[in-house]
Amino acid sequence: MRKSFIPNLFTVSNLACGFLSIHYAATGRLVPAAWLIVIAGFLDAFDGKLARLIDSEADS
Repeated sequence: MRKSFIPNLFTVSNLACGFLSIHYAATGRLVPAAWLIVIAGFLDAFDGKLARLIDSEADS
C-alpha cells in the first residue's frame, strides 16, 4: 500500500462529510449537518499534517 493512500483517504472522507452536510442542511437536519462540518474540519486539519509526517506530500 502506498504511503499517500492514508492522507488521501482523509481528504476523500472530508469531501464526503461536506456533501453529506449540504444534503442534511437542505433537508432540514441541521444538527447532523453541523457535526459533519466539525468532523470535516478535523479531517482537513489532519490530512496535511499526516502527509507531512509520513513524507507523502504533493509535489505541487
